[in-house]
Amino acid sequence: MLTTEPVLWEVLNSFASHSTRSASHFRVQEYLRDRRSKVIGFDPVLNSAALHLYETHYDKDWGIVDCLSFEVMRKHGIHDALTTDHHFVQAGFTALLPTRFPRHRPQLLSPALHTPPARTSTARYGANRAKPSTPREMPNGRNRTALIAA
Repeated sequence: MLTTEPVLWEVLNSFASHSTRSASHFRVQEYLRDRRSKVIGFDPVLNSAALHLYETHYDKDWGIVDCLSFEVMRKHGIHDALTTDHHFVQAGFTALLPTRFPRHRPQLLSPALHTPPARTSTARYGANRAKPSTPREMPNGRNRTALIAA
């Protein structure tokens, strides 16, 4: 999975309260140690392209980190983003996570996105739970999903 340093900073910033700080730091460190993960660092060329996108799309509410993510995704041929952010859809990408999680009408979600929990309290992932889908792969076998927005 691919992400950028600014996205990881956004994740840490989103969970900066004293009650979640330790867990979010642990998860980011775990992500960084995972051999399947790749983090794109700050790069002057990508930063310039992101600033250009930010400046030329003044009619959109895209943040600068979103614009950087769009440029990284285009550069790496990534089409799917692990996000709920509708800005990625506006920019022509696929947001893999639903934007809303209905509380009282779970039937509104497709069966692939919602399966009732197992009835036994001891089974965390029982037979009745949907298994997480595997990320799609590019023809060369590389993962084409990106963790982009917090």
